[in-house]
Amino acid sequence: MPEHNRASYRHPLWDYRSPATYFITICTAGRRCTFGKVIGSETQLAPLGRIVEREWLAGPSHRPYVEVLKHVIMPNHFHGLLRINSKYPKDASPTREARVKPSSLGAIVRGLKSAVTTAARKELHWTDEVWQPRYHDRIVRSAEEYARIVQYIEDNPTNWTLDRENRDQRGENDFYAWLESLPTDITEVM
Repeated sequence: MPEHNRASYRHPLWDYRSPATYFITICTAGRRCTFGKVIGSETQLAPLGRIVEREWLAGPSHRPYVEVLKHVIMPNHFHGLLRINSKYPKDASPTREARVKPSSLGAIVRGLKSAVTTAARKELHWTDEVWQPRYHDRIVRSAEEYARIVQYIEDNPTNWTLDRENRDQRGENDFYAWLESLPTDITEVM
């Protein structure tokens, strides 16, 4: 189905340019293991995975209102925690025609995907798609939620065999059941 016909998973009452902490997950195209491989409890990054890490860490130099907090690069996906520290710049007001609002979480993710794809094509002569079209996000609502997400990110390589993105998954990780059980209201955010 074309991207423009898909329903949005974004919270309909939230301005994704607002100051908050966001947990994002972005998968590779076809969920192929192109970012590296897990050995023991660590991800050994492939050249493409190293580009992902470099571009993630460079994000605040392009968007000074963004703080990258934590991340992990897995063989076929990326998890990151970031904080938008201030309301969008005044010169970045959205237009009616814009699908992704400037300075929003969507623009940040699109910028990361674009930077990685451009660098992969230039440095690695990459010809395939790098990313799936969409991404998952969660607006972090409490310090307890933040701590659990940080722990999940830190433990992700160790728990690779339980990861639902792993095609060879053996077992269940309760993280996503916990995440899906959380309230969806946005009365309080971190």
